[in-house]
Amino acid sequence: HCSDPVRITGANRLLDELNDKNVPIGIVTRNCRKISEALIAFGELKFDILVTRDDVVNTKPHPEHLLSALQPMLKSTEIFFPKALMVGDHYMDVQAGNAVGMRTVGILLGKPRSSFDKSVPNLLVDRLEELVPMAMED
Repeated sequence: HCSDPVRITGANRLLDELNDKNVPIGIVTRNCRKISEALIAFGELKFDILVTRDDVVNTKPHPEHLLSALQPMLKSTEIFFPKALMVGDHYMDVQAGNAVGMRTVGILLGKPRSSFDKSVPNLLVDRLEELVPMAMED
């Protein structure tokens, strides 16, 4: 909940690993910019671009939301999209990733697997920290 934020275990370590490998990191959220910036500051999260609901006409699951984050980071969309990864805790994150041809990861965070039945991700994990070993691979 935004008024009482909780750090997600593994988030900083994952972002540090990606940052060390020069992997661009975008945060795409349906929250407004003011709240998003406060939550990012609270979590001390590293990122390259932030796209909030205030920045687009159509939010997730519409592809515009993700494309707004991806476009500034892309050198060639044909090359980059298959390597891009959308990680989210809601099936609409997966829908948005699928809409632009990205691979997707769903994070349960204690929710049942069925919470992603409407849009099944390529990978489903319980906790974000499970992705850290993957980020550490060359």
